[in-house]
Amino acid sequence: MISRNQIEIINNRRTQIISNIKNEDIGLYLFLIQEFSKGDIRDNHPFQIVFRSYYGLERSGLTDHWKKEYFSLLESCRNRQLDKSEIKSLARALYDIRNHRDLNTFQFSFITKLLNMVDGEKWPIFDKNVASVFQQSGHENPMNATGTFDSSFLKAWAYYKMMRKSFEVIRNENLLHPTIAEFQRHFHTELEKTQRSIPVIRILDFIFWSYGKIIVSRK
Repeated sequence: MISRNQIEIINNRRTQIISNIKNEDIGLYLFLIQEFSKGDIRDNHPFQIVFRSYYGLERSGLTDHWKKEYFSLLESCRNRQLDKSEIKSLARALYDIRNHRDLNTFQFSFITKLLNMVDGEKWPIFDKNVASVFQQSGHENPMNATGTFDSSFLKAWAYYKMMRKSFEVIRNENLLHPTIAEFQRHFHTELEKTQRSIPVIRILDFIFWSYGKIIVSRK
């Protein structure tokens, strides 16, 4: 779990953390959820182009075949209540597709981005910036370890369970209310443009991602 000390730090630094998030970051996310809500994204090229750029798929060294399969899997998960075994199967299917260096790679961050697009209130996003925040509470980034697919998935899943629990506690106990309120005030105009709301778990994603970027930039 994230420490209460880190919660206090985030609330105290909320102005810096929220101002570190660009209007474009919010606008592009709202575009993605709007496009996703329209239906099948396998042939929705504007959605795929923005998603690939926004979430770093273009900088990943992954092949076009991998990306095509990724969007196919994303579409197949629409409106499904996924469990651990199904998510492991998704990860395995993508792991089996070699990258441009002819290597199999475990891409857990992209799996969580897929899950978050399917249900932003249930599945938070894991990435190196978010991991840097949890590291302040003694949780090491599971992607720093090497091993087989099965061992890598087990480590990542245990970490992700801890992360999800932390976000749920923060949401249910309203621990980051000042920071969430600051986020909603700051991006009121962007939200008004699309008349869409952002799930609280996704707002926490933005907050942790932004705070993590600040931490990483100072290392």
